Amino acid sequence: MSARAAAAAQHLPALTGLRFFLALWVILHHLTGHGQMLEAAALALPGPVYELIRGGYLAVTTFFVLSGFVLSRSYAETRWNGRGLLRYGAGRIARVYPVYLLSLLVVAPFIAADRTPGKPPLLAAHAVLIQGWLGSLPVNWNTPAWSLSCEMFFYLVFPLAAVLILRRGWRAAFAIAAATCVLTRVMLFAGVPDPVKPLIHLSDFLMGIAAARIYEYAQGSI
Repeated sequence: MSARAAAAAQHLPALTGLRFFLALWVILHHLTGHGQMLEAAALALPGPVYELIRGGYLAVTTFFVLSGFVLSRSYAETRWNGRGLLRYGAGRIARVYPVYLLSLLVVAPFIAADRTPGKPPLLAAHAVLIQGWLGSLPVNWNTPAWSLSCEMFFYLVFPLAAVLILRRGWRAAFAIAAATCVLTRVMLFAGVPDPVKPLIHLSDFLMGIAAARIYEYAQGSI
């Protein structure tokens, strides 16, 4: 099977549609927050509808699960040698960083006008996408990009996770999926602060990888 044919076989159009609705949910969540342009309109909605809209932050968790799932299917046949790692890393950076850098350039005037103490280290953290590790930040420069900070960490973790999970049997995949359901609680109990988002959401990403393995078994392709 050619690379193009393999990619077509792995493509699941339903996930593209799901991502659209998840992205819309996140946008509505942000626009209806306190002091935002749609806050008044949202407050006029029936209570259950308002609560549904304000729950848009939950879509981010689903995005992380999808990320693990899609990466697992896209790189299922990858050999994790030096060449494979290089191609994988270049592809992941090219997918995320150029658009993210453009977003920083768009908000550059606001960053320049900000007088927050310690701005250079904060700006450097944003530039290299490690702001998600720093907890609650005293700035609002493209705040939702903390999720990309998580994604970059997940991209680093994925090759190892792929070796450990995608080569397991279905029983092990189910066990790993079950373990991810409590991993975040274990981290919080161990003292990992909730604002350290890459670690807190690692369980979501690992769940996606385990789900991809289970899906392959359910499809009878392994």
